[in-house]
Amino acid sequence: MGGPAAAGAAAALPFRQQQQQQQQQQQVAAVVASARQPSYTLRQQLQQQQQQQQQQQQQQQQRLLLQAAYAAASGSFEGGPEATCAAAEAAADTAAAAADTVAAAAAAAAADADAAAATATEAAAKANVDAAAAADAAAAAAEESRSAATAAAAAAPAAASPQQQQQEQQQQQQQQQLEGRPQQQQQAAEEKQKQQQQEENKQLLQLWWNGIQPVAAAAPPAAAAAAPAAAAAAREADAAAAATTTETPTAPEIEAPAAAAGARLVATPAAAAATPAAAAATPAAAAAAITFAAAAATDWIDGFLARRQQQQLLLLLLLLQTG
Repeated sequence: MGGPAAAGAAAALPFRQQQQQQQQQQQVAAVVASARQPSYTLRQQLQQQQQQQQQQQQQQQQRLLLQAAYAAASGSFEGGPEATCAAAEAAADTAAAAADTVAAAAAAAAADADAAAATATEAAAKANVDAAAAADAAAAAAEESRSAATAAAAAAPAAASPQQQQQEQQQQQQQQQLEGRPQQQQQAAEEKQKQQQQEENKQLLQLWWNGIQPVAAAAPPAAAAAAPAAAAAAREADAAAAATTTETPTAPEIEAPAAAAGARLVATPAAAAATPAAAAATPAAAAAAITFAAAAATDWIDGFLARRQQQQLLLLLLLLQTG
């Protein structure tokens, strides 16, 4: 058979094929683009695509039926009503085949979308599990760090206690030596002790501003260098005290040791001042060093834990956003 209906169907066939290819390409692009979107969004898009395809199918069927009706009404082709019916049936078959093709493509696109949604859901679940595991590991590490900091803070007083005991013993020895000396030597010792206290305060200020390592490193050599002079001064003081307590001296004998002691104090001020300063500076410097080291370690650990917690929170937020 021939006529306008067959010509219209033949002319419409390339258009329908091109339209179907465009629809398939759009569906594939939509599936690929929506692979990272939530499942409910994919379902909404699929429903919209199916509605559009149904509307297009209805429009194609109406167009083919109108072409067949127009060909039948014009009567310009051979065959009469039978040819008209055959043309209408051919148009209906063509429309049904096109509808089946579009439906198959829609079903394939729906299957691809469901698979993509399942993959995205599985990836999101895995990301959530990984994020939870990372959070647990970070919490465990933070707890271990805090336990280590607590143990270090508890060990600091125990390490400082022997230094304190040594300092107390040295203070007791100095007090006993001062009690056995004459009144003039006791006054001089008190003045030296005041000077020593001022020097210790200056040393503490220097420790605070300049750090503890230079002073702690310089204290033992200074004490070792001042030890011989301190021992010699102590022996001379003990000899003078023994001489004053064993005999009852006359006025010239009292004045002579006093003058000699004054001359020794004037001649060797560095040795006389270095003895108590060297004895008291080392324990004080060590105790201050331990205290400042413990405080610095505690502050550093707290800052490290705070930074780590911030990094972990940022990591969790990024994982949740990307998931």
